[in-house]
Amino acid sequence: MKVTRVLRWFIEGEQGSIKQNIGGTHILDDDYKPLWVHLSLRRVTNGTRPLKIDITDDGVSIFDDKPALVAGQSDKVWTTIPGGVLRQESLLKLNRDQVADLDPGEDLTVELGLEES
Repeated sequence: MKVTRVLRWFIEGEQGSIKQNIGGTHILDDDYKPLWVHLSLRRVTNGTRPLKIDITDDGVSIFDDKPALVAGQSDKVWTTIPGGVLRQESLLKLNRDQVADLDPGEDLTVELGLEES
């Protein structure tokens, strides 16, 4: 397993609302297998609900369980990605599917590590 490409989304400011298609769209230039996703916040979340994200490939989630940051967590690498191949010219988009219930955190960065397939 060797990372050959990293896709990055940066969403500035508070992460206080559920929102689709944030931080731009990536169009794949080749076939890739997702290896990991890294989530990080400049200011951590607080509350009983985690901040959850989703990455979609042509509108379909690439995850079985969506990556999340729990209260007090500033970053996490998520490696439980089902392993399907993302095809050339696929559109990858980021969604914020759940937000923390007390303090939503601030300045979210999401990185997706890919290996050429």
